[in-house]
Amino acid sequence: MTLAGSFTWAAPVYVPASQSVTSYTVVYTGNGQTSWGIYANGSATASMDVSHKTIATCTIGNPGRTCRLANGDLVSGQTYQFRVFARTASSIGQMTASFGYTAP
Repeated sequence: MTLAGSFTWAAPVYVPASQSVTSYTVVYTGNGQTSWGIYANGSATASMDVSHKTIATCTIGNPGRTCRLANGDLVSGQTYQFRVFARTASSIGQMTASFGYTAP
């Protein structure tokens, strides 16, 4: 779900169910780019603010997260498709369905 540049998500289904989600990684596609990681973090917080378009403002707007914007900034006016996947201590889980966001 996207709302004013911030979104939250339900934990993606993870297999096997016996493992706990330890963090989430968010990837995006758009503006001619394919599947770039934008955030990776060590927190199981299930929300983030994507209204920030540079690495510096992303880090300030989402404390505790590592921001890895592909090729620098998101481009104003461009629409991106985001997906979230869960991580455990030893592996990566299933992705959510994609949802759109247009950079301000």
